[in-house]
Amino acid sequence: MMNPSAVLQVRRNMVDNQLRPNKVNTGPLLQRFMDVPREIFADSSHQEQAYVDNLLPMTTDRTMYAPMTLARMLQELNLTEQDKVLIVAGGTGYSAAIIAPLVAEVVVVEEDGYLLDVAKSAAIDLHLDNISFVRRAPEKGCLAKAPYNCILFDSAVEEIPQVIINQLAENGRICAVIDDNSVVKEATVFVKVGKTLFEEKLFETKGDVLKNFQRTEKFVF
Repeated sequence: MMNPSAVLQVRRNMVDNQLRPNKVNTGPLLQRFMDVPREIFADSSHQEQAYVDNLLPMTTDRTMYAPMTLARMLQELNLTEQDKVLIVAGGTGYSAAIIAPLVAEVVVVEEDGYLLDVAKSAAIDLHLDNISFVRRAPEKGCLAKAPYNCILFDSAVEEIPQVIINQLAENGRICAVIDDNSVVKEATVFVKVGKTLFEEKLFETKGDVLKNFQRTEKFVF
């Protein structure tokens, strides 16, 4: 692994060359990307790639978003100090670590025990005490702590489960990378007004779809 001063420099390069030029301009959010060591959330064999603008492996079959993708999605959520945030399929907890000091509470739902252990350890090391970790199928969310002001899907999805939409507060926001079986995937933000979820497509990006979030097939007889 690179020495600490080199790590700080590549992290600064990530902020200055990937995030700022791509419309990420919220000061506190940029500072979190500068402060949080992304390499500790990566698979040990890929830590040298932690600040590359691409998907980053957490294990052999799970990846985290590229820094620019995550930063723009978090910015679109318009996080406030009063928000309770649900992170679905939270992996090793990088997204949670980024936003924890910016909001009131973070709930991470993840079904992989190894990834959850990494996330818990990182939260302790970084002195983040407002994150709750729940091990369960991510497509179920966490009804016990609902409603949430913001929900982030930390993996791409083909469709957002209704059970998770039901856990969103009025005027709440959801951000996810949507794979609608077209050529590209698109980061998308949704706002809940009454029973309606209003959608705005943001930008094209990459993301791996978990089997939990593949579209349910409808059979016609």
